[in-house]
Amino acid sequence: MIVAVYIGIIMLMRVVQSVLNKRTSRMIPRNSIAYLKYTAYYQSVAGALAGMLLLISVLRGATIESFGMTLLYASVSGIALGINCILGKYLLNLTTIALVSIFGTAGLLIPSIASIFLFGEKMMWYQWIALVVFMVGAYLIIGNSKKVYKKFTVKTLLLLLLNFTMNGLTMLIQKIFGMRVPEGNTSMFSFITFAVGGIISCVGLCVFALLSARAAKKQASTQTEHVAQAMAENTQAENTEQTTTENAQDECAQEATAEVAASENAPCENTPKENTQVSGNFRFIVPDKQEQKLPSLLYLFGVALAVAVFLINQLATLSTPLISSVILFTLINGGATVISALVGVIVYKEKLSVKGIIGLVLGIGSLILMQI
Repeated sequence: MIVAVYIGIIMLMRVVQSVLNKRTSRMIPRNSIAYLKYTAYYQSVAGALAGMLLLISVLRGATIESFGMTLLYASVSGIALGINCILGKYLLNLTTIALVSIFGTAGLLIPSIASIFLFGEKMMWYQWIALVVFMVGAYLIIGNSKKVYKKFTVKTLLLLLLNFTMNGLTMLIQKIFGMRVPEGNTSMFSFITFAVGGIISCVGLCVFALLSARAAKKQASTQTEHVAQAMAENTQAENTEQTTTENAQDECAQEATAEVAASENAPCENTPKENTQVSGNFRFIVPDKQEQKLPSLLYLFGVALAVAVFLINQLATLSTPLISSVILFTLINGGATVISALVGVIVYKEKLSVKGIIGLVLGIGSLILMQI
């Protein structure tokens, strides 16, 4: 009964997560600094929630056992989760929410298969067939993505596969912790997981902020040189024109003034044009500090997302010793696939072709078959 309650809450949080992920992906400036700021922010909030729950449990008399093993497993989980969070947001700008969800859900293959060898769990023959059907459905969804966005490339596929691996590793570590460290404190596991994920985001943020600051300094130096060169050329032109008549000097002075004004304005006009050319692409180096800022509303969305992510991670970890991996992770991740697809179609008006609909039906059917 308690597992059903946990899964019900997780599914509700999946709705919140799907809506917020797509909504914020449209609000966050398309550059590394903005993404890392937002990711570090909501992971820190999620970590704070886990820390508060941990503190409450300690104040109520709970003891901290197996700290070393908890630290080890949670650190690996945090690394995978941190990479997956950043990658997931980037992928939402490259392809459909349904496709990202399919590959993320496919990560359940990792703990499901690994649990056969690690914990002696069994998978029936029809569950293996369901896995094959699921991959066929994912392939059809990819075909739909090509029609919708027309930007599906090898790079996108590789990033989706990385997303699949990181998501699967996160679930596998949750399973291992639940089975191998039954006396471990789940709140501590969640706290360390989000702390490590936040640290990864902050390190990346510092690296790209430093590179962007250097690029801005170089850009400013180049603009200064251009202005100085333009002024020098116009000064030379004025001196040459002074050998002519007074009327000619007046005319040349007017021309030189116009040329100086145009030269001084040229660097400022060129910079926005360069930025406009790349504004549609994800940028790793961002010299303009204005482009690095987050809209104020994102901080509110970040709190809501942190609550959802924290509850999903906490309750999924608590459920791992109580139910087999293939059933648990197909329920909470397979359900997320259905929810994400529905959110994409209903809320954000994403379109599914006939091939995409068939693929989604096969994916859902295979996930249901796994539960029998």
